[in-house]
Amino acid sequence: TIRTVLKHEDYARRVARTAPYLTKSHRRARMVWAKLYKGLTHRQWAKVIWSDEA
Repeated sequence: TIRTVLKHEDYARRVARTAPYLTKSHRRARMVWAKLYKGLTHRQWAKVIWSDEA
């Protein structure tokens, strides 16, 4: 089975963390960003290209 092969190759199971922990500086930076851009119109937001990679 796949499990047997992975065990033979020394692969270990790990449970992924559901979300990264946010530090105080991350929370502060998010708040600054939100306050900076809260006044954008729907039309302006439509021009934003979103990505999940930094």
